[in-house]
Amino acid sequence: MTEQEATALDSEAPESPVVPEYYVNSFNVSYSAYDAVAQFGRRGPRLEDLSAVVNLRMSLPQVWVLGTLLTKSMREFIKTHGPITLPRVVVEELGLVEEYEEQLKLGGTSNA
Repeated sequence: MTEQEATALDSEAPESPVVPEYYVNSFNVSYSAYDAVAQFGRRGPRLEDLSAVVNLRMSLPQVWVLGTLLTKSMREFIKTHGPITLPRVVVEELGLVEEYEEQLKLGGTSNA
């Protein structure tokens, strides 16, 4: 492609839309045989104060890649900056005790 052709393509391309940003502090993931839906929301101080913000629909391969890349990225973050700390009761409620203790060790903290 010549520079002139590339310039012509650029001038025909629509302007990039502004990508919205959201703060979320709650999520739920549901699966089917073909895809998954991750619903992100904001939870208020009371349990019933939950509002959905955005639903992300993805193929199962996309979900696997996203999960794998997030895990890899978080491991590198923890190695560099230290472990992520959470209240023990939260870790237990989520059923993540083993994973939590693993990241504490990875980040240089051995006690949960």
